[in-house]
Formats: sequence, C-alpha cells, structure tokens
Amino acid sequence: MLAQPDVIELLSKLIAPYPIPDPSARIALNALSDIGVSFMETQRDRILSTKKSVKKKLNELPFVEKIYPSVTNFLLVKFADSKKTFDYLSDHGIILRDQAQALGLENHLRITIGDDADMEQLLDCLALMR
Repeated sequence: MLAQPDVIELLSKLIAPYPIPDPSARIALNALSDIGVSFMETQRDRILSTKKSVKKKLNELPFVEKIYPSVTNFLLVKFADSKKTFDYLSDHGIILRDQAQALGLENHLRITIGDDADMEQLLDCLALMR
C-alpha cells in the first residue's frame, strides 16, 4: 500500500489482515451453497464409480501387475513394462504420468480418472496392446 504513514495506520485497523478479493469470496460461497455441495457430491460419486469400473477392467489385463488402493481421483498401477505401455498409449494420444523416476516405483504409471469416454478410450487402447 502506498500512502502516508498515518493513513496506512488508520486503514490497517479497518481491513482484515488477509483480505479476500470479492470474486474469490463469491466463488467460495457458491461452492459451499446447497447447489455447489450437491454438484461436488455428484462429481465425487461419478469419479468413485468410474474408478471402480476402470480398476476392475485393468485387473483383467495380463500385463497389469498391481493396482494400489486409492482414495483420490487417480490410480497408481504397476505394469510388466511401463515404458512400453507409456509409449504405446502416447502414440495413441493418451498421456499418463510416468512414475519410474520415483524411488521404488519402477514400471508404475499414474492414471487420472477422467470422464467415461476418456476412460473407455484408455481401456480400449490397452485391450489392443500386445
């Protein structure tokens, strides 16, 4: 703030120490409204349902070695050959997060749970992989 010291002192007594911009406050209030909470619950339920379905189908693939428990919107999956899987999917326009650089996560990819169409595309592509 640029002002005379006495003006700054007066204003500092009137404003909150960490003022929230009005647009941010409105967004937060909308998100916490009944409609906003209902929307978030619907999204959460959709993600959980999609994740459960994707996990079931991934478990059927012979080159999937392990799927870790998850309470998030992604799955951590160990593949027999994550580089081959990553490259194959990348060649088909599907990008996953390679976790091979993380300690102990060689051959692991992270799959973010998207909408049903995106997940179906991923699963169809994986089913065709040799």
